[in-house]
Amino acid sequence: MVIHKAQSALEYMMTYGWAIFIIVIVAVTLYYLGIFNPSANVTAGYSGFAGMPILSQTCLQNIGLFIIVGNSEGHLITINKINMTLQNGSTISRNVDFTVRNGEQLLIPLLNACPYTGGSTYSIKMTIDYYLPDNALQEPGVAQGTLYGIFTRNLSSAPTEVRNLFSVAYAFATPYIGVNFQTQEYYANGVFIGKVALPFPNSLSDLNNGLVDCGKPYNTQGYTAVTDVYLSSGVSFEILTNDGTTVFYRPLPGGAWTSVFGDTAWEGNSAGHFGPITEDVSPGEYELAVDWTNICSGGISALDVKGALPVSSYWNVTAWTPENSSENILPYSNITYDPANPANISVEQIGNWSSAITEDSCNSNNVCTTIFDAFQLPYGTKWWVDFDGSNVSSTSSFISFTTATGSYSYIVAQPSVNSSGCVDKYSVQSTGTLSSGSSLPLFYGESETCYTTFQEAGLPSGSSWSVLLNGVEKTELYSSNITFVNSPGYYSFSANSVSYGGSTYYPCPLSGYVAAGSIFKVQYSTSSSCNLGFATFHETGIPYGLNWSVDYNGNIKESNSSAITFLSSTGSNSFTVLYPTLEYLHTGCLINYTPSVVSGSLSTGSEQSIVFSPVYNCTSSFIEHGLPAGVLWSVKYAGIAKSSSSNIINFSTTNENSFFNSSKIVYNGNTYYPCMGNGTLPSGSQQNIYYSLQNNCMYK
Repeated sequence: MVIHKAQSALEYMMTYGWAIFIIVIVAVTLYYLGIFNPSANVTAGYSGFAGMPILSQTCLQNIGLFIIVGNSEGHLITINKINMTLQNGSTISRNVDFTVRNGEQLLIPLLNACPYTGGSTYSIKMTIDYYLPDNALQEPGVAQGTLYGIFTRNLSSAPTEVRNLFSVAYAFATPYIGVNFQTQEYYANGVFIGKVALPFPNSLSDLNNGLVDCGKPYNTQGYTAVTDVYLSSGVSFEILTNDGTTVFYRPLPGGAWTSVFGDTAWEGNSAGHFGPITEDVSPGEYELAVDWTNICSGGISALDVKGALPVSSYWNVTAWTPENSSENILPYSNITYDPANPANISVEQIGNWSSAITEDSCNSNNVCTTIFDAFQLPYGTKWWVDFDGSNVSSTSSFISFTTATGSYSYIVAQPSVNSSGCVDKYSVQSTGTLSSGSSLPLFYGESETCYTTFQEAGLPSGSSWSVLLNGVEKTELYSSNITFVNSPGYYSFSANSVSYGGSTYYPCPLSGYVAAGSIFKVQYSTSSSCNLGFATFHETGIPYGLNWSVDYNGNIKESNSSAITFLSSTGSNSFTVLYPTLEYLHTGCLINYTPSVVSGSLSTGSEQSIVFSPVYNCTSSFIEHGLPAGVLWSVKYAGIAKSSSSNIINFSTTNENSFFNSSKIVYNGNTYYPCMGNGTLPSGSQQNIYYSLQNNCMYK
C-alpha cells in the first residue's frame, strides 16, 4: 500500500513538478519585488490639490507633517487655513498666514500632524483654504486631496529643508536702547543670534516700558519664560544678554533641570555673549526655561537654539521682581531649584508670549494671540491698532495682541505719509469686531494729494498778483504765497505782470512746467528781462517710493515723486538721467530701471518725458536632492546647459518664465530619475529636483 502511494506521488511530481517549480520561482521573484511587502512599493505622493501641487512631503514620526506647496494659479495666493484628517482618524485644523507667489514654493510645518500608528505608511486627507490678495474681491479658493507615503523615523533622515527648521531664535524683553522691539535683530561678535518674537502685551507688567528707575520701588525686574520644544541630539545653545540670562531644559514629562550656561551668564549689567554650547541629549520633547534679570533700564535676552523645533505656540511668562528690593540681581541659587518658578520673587503678572510658528493662536488656558497684518503700506510707515482698549503702534507689517478668548472691537489707523510736498493717505475699513486668536489682513488703498506753492518776492505791499496753473487761476492780495491743491504729476504755469502805483512789475520766471508738490519763488521787478526759467523732468515706470535723479547743468536733484523741476538760467542746458536699482521681491533678482532718454539738452521753460523700463538681472537656482555625494548632474535652463557635482546649479537670467530639463543619472549601475525633471521656472526663483531609483514622479 505504501509502495503504491509513493509511486503515485512520484508520478504526480513528474507530471506537475515543472509547474510547481515555476510557481516557486514566481513567488520568490514577487517577494523580492516587494509585492508581499506593501510598504516597499509606497512612495510619497498625492491625489487632488488642483492649482496648488504638493511638491514634497515629510511625515516625521510623532513630530509633524512638513509639506512644500507650489502655486500654479498664475497669481499671488495667501493660505489662511489647513484642515487635516490623520491616519489615526483624528482631525486637526490650523489657522495660518502663508503667501506663495506664482511659480514659487513654500515649506509649511504642521506640528503634531503625523502620529505614528504602528505601521510604516501614512495617509492624510487635507483641505487648504486660500484667497487671492491681489484680487479686489479677495476671492477665496479651496485645494483638497490626499497625501500618502512612508513615515520618516527621525530628524537625521529628514530632508535638509526640514532639518533647517529646527532652530529656535528669539529676542525677549523690553525695547532696547530706544529701538522698536518688533523690528530688531540682534548680533553677537558679528554673528546673527536672535530675531524678535512677538512683544509683551501692554498689560503685562512694567517690563514693556523699558523705564526701570533704580529704587522706585525696586532696582531689578525680570521674567521667566517657559515653553515646550523638540530637541535633536547635538542641540546647540547661544545667548546674548545685557544683564543676566540663564537657560535650562528638562525632558517631558517632568525630570531634573539641566543648566546650559550656569552662573557665568548670570552676572548683571553687560553680561555679554555666551556659546555656542552643544548638549548631547536624547531626541524628544523637552521643557525649555529662560530666566532673565534686568537692572534699572531696558534690556535684552536673545536666545538661539540650533537643533530645536517649538512644540508649543506659546511661552508661559511670569514677570517678577526680587522680594528683597535692595538686590541688584536675583541670586543664581534662587532659580536653580525650579527655573520655571524662582524662589524669593514677587510676581508682578503672569501672561503668554507667542512663539508664532504655525500652531493655533489660542492655548489650553484660552489665552489667544490676535494679529493684524498690514498690506500695501510703504516700508517704515507708522500705523496703529486699538484692540479691546489696548493701543499698539508699529512700523513693521504686523501688530499683535494677547487676550482671553472672545470677540473684541478694534480701530485701525488711517496713516498719512508726506513726500515731496505731497501727502499720501492710506485708508482701510477702520472699525469692526474680531475674534481673538484670528489674523486679520488689512489691504490699504492709497490716495495722494499735492500742495504746489508759488512764493512772490519784489512786489509792493498791498499789490494783487496771480498765477495760472494747469488752467486754474488764483489771485492773492494779502499774502506772498499762492497754493494749489492737485494730483501728482507736472503742470504748465504762467504768472501775470502786476501794475501798481504807476509801475509795471514783471515776473521771473514768466512761465514753464512745474512738479506738483514743489515750492517755487517768482521774483518780480520793473525790468521785463528775465534770465531764469524752469526745466521740468517727469517719469513713468518707477515703483512708488523709489528715488530717481537728474543732473541738469551740473545741479543734481533726487526725488521719489514723479517729476523733478530745476530753476536755471535761460537757454538750453545739458542733462543726464541717473537710473535707480531695486532689489526685487523675487529672491535672486535685481532690477535696473533704464531711462528711455539717458542724456541730452533741455531749454528752460520746457519739459522732458522719461519712461523707465525694468531690466532684470536674476539668479535662478536648481537644488539637487537624493544623489550620492559628488555625482555629476546637469540642468538645461533657458537654452543653456550646466553641470555640477555640488547640490546647486545657478543661472543668470532675465525676468521671464523659462523651460528647464534635467535628465536621469546613471551611477554605479543605478539609474536615478529626477522629480521634477522638467517644467518652467520664473527667473530669480529656486527649483528643487528630487532624484530617486523609481521612475514614478507624482509631480509631473
